[in-house]
Amino acid sequence: TNIYILDQDKMKIMVFDFNGNFEKNINISDYWANSIYVKNETIFLSNNNSDTKYGKYRIFEIDINGNLINKYLPFQKRYRFSSDRSFSVMTRTSNTLFCNAPINYIYNVTEEGVNPTYLIDFGKNNLLKEYSYMSMRDFFAQGLYSKYVYGIDEIYHTAKYIFIKYNFNKDTYTAVYNKSNKRVEMNYQNLII
Repeated sequence: TNIYILDQDKMKIMVFDFNGNFEKNINISDYWANSIYVKNETIFLSNNNSDTKYGKYRIFEIDINGNLINKYLPFQKRYRFSSDRSFSVMTRTSNTLFCNAPINYIYNVTEEGVNPTYLIDFGKNNLLKEYSYMSMRDFFAQGLYSKYVYGIDEIYHTAKYIFIKYNFNKDTYTAVYNKSNKRVEMNYQNLII
């Protein structure tokens, strides 16, 4: 088992053993990574908005030598919003979820693929697609922050719940989503997760 550290500036992943000894660099300059998740011999790279050698995709799956295995969730236009913490791993089972603002889907990530699993509905406060491509400056200047949730910012999960951090009206909220009944059970304002 190794430790993988993403260096966004140098477009590489540094690999260390558990004693902290450097083993190798993995070149990811053909991709872009805002965060990474490693499972067995597979590395998943999240890409918020960058165009790459392999096209515009939200997730790239590569091997431990940096070779492309697959790519998921293509996009055409660049969203102006993104998630702070895209991957959520439940360590006991290695079950992995992925989100990418302003899209309200939470995806299940497996070695077999990436599939939309949970749709978080903010009702009348769902961000309209036409505003997804605005700059944050324009979004706030037009007062839209008080009308719309601008995407899921972070997720954490357990076997039963997903804890969803999002922003609305200049405040931070945490929703507790029940995986079984696929409903938000509680909402907390300014709760740090």
